[in-house]
Amino acid sequence: MDKSRKACFFLLFVTALYIVIRLLRFYSLTNSYFIRFHLTDLLFIPVQLTFTLIFLRYIKRNHSLTLPTVFVWVNFILMSTLFEWYLPVCRNSPEQTADATDVLMYFAGTLLFIFLQKRRF
Repeated sequence: MDKSRKACFFLLFVTALYIVIRLLRFYSLTNSYFIRFHLTDLLFIPVQLTFTLIFLRYIKRNHSLTLPTVFVWVNFILMSTLFEWYLPVCRNSPEQTADATDVLMYFAGTLLFIFLQKRRF
């Protein structure tokens, strides 16, 4: 199976997992703190970057294209700053809360994406 297909299957799998997590939270079917508050943060960066990778491969028509590691880390810094500092602190968004654990989940998700991109995608 080529790398673009693997990336598409990963994106579909993680998107389905995200929907299941949201349904579990919506219907209060889980008491797990990690599942309720942090698993989606762990999956966010890999989903976002996999979608970006698939889109760029399609546009450039280059199925071996990879995202530069510096781009991946800049994305981590921007998303962490936006969702864990700017929106909750500067914009006083009621939907957002500043949480250091979420930054750790973004970090772990970034490492997961880098690993998957080198090994699988």
